[in-house]
Amino acid sequence: MSGRGIDFLENSVNKNVTADERKRDRARAKELAAFCYAEAMALGITIEDMEPEWGSVESIIHEAMQDVLGDELEHWKRFAATRERRNETLH
Repeated sequence: MSGRGIDFLENSVNKNVTADERKRDRARAKELAAFCYAEAMALGITIEDMEPEWGSVESIIHEAMQDVLGDELEHWKRFAATRERRNETLH
């Protein structure tokens, strides 16, 4: 994940995961993830820039759908930052 990828994913989730998406299924999360990937690629952002090693864009979108309007993404960002700090400490 890169800073640019995190920002793009956060904006994409906030833009595309609306109240209408609340409690939708994984198939819809997969559709939104594909849309997100296409938008990102058009801007030169890779999947690796957006996708954490411990999850997927689809899972982040699905979690956001459960917790509409993307508040869950903040949880993922904090988790990633904490994990990075812990890994740096161990190495």
